[in-house]
Amino acid sequence: MKRVGQLMAAVVEPDNLRLAFWKAARGKADRAEVRQYRANLDGELAALRFGLLEGSYPTGHYRRFVVHDPKRRTIHAAAFAERVLHHALMNVCEPAFERMAVADSYACRKGKGQWAAVRRAESFATGATPRIPACKTVMRRRPARAFFVGQAARPAANLPFP
Repeated sequence: MKRVGQLMAAVVEPDNLRLAFWKAARGKADRAEVRQYRANLDGELAALRFGLLEGSYPTGHYRRFVVHDPKRRTIHAAAFAERVLHHALMNVCEPAFERMAVADSYACRKGKGQWAAVRRAESFATGATPRIPACKTVMRRRPARAFFVGQAARPAANLPFP
């Protein structure tokens, strides 16, 4: 595996931080937190850059809320300033992660996603993929929702796969 160097210098690059702000703000321009950050954009980005270079940037500020869709869940969402940091990191690190990722990994990847994963699984299930001819006998047509709902209560020792 090839080592990637000089990542921090690329993360704290002013153009990368500005791009990260615009990505984090996409679809959220009407929120007070975003308007406040944008009003002092140069100062906020300079503070972010300085904090990252000094290793003193504070993290862990989360907003907690509950949703009931379709069942009750507690969500912890990062503050907007941390979302800018997340985007700055991923702008730089994502290309390296993509090169190392397994081809059949679909979560949180551009050009992939749940529908691409479903199509790939269906190709395995129907035998369209020559690499695993016996796959038809293992996979059955069954709603994924019914499978995952019961997994929380099922002990790991009783899983159907070795």
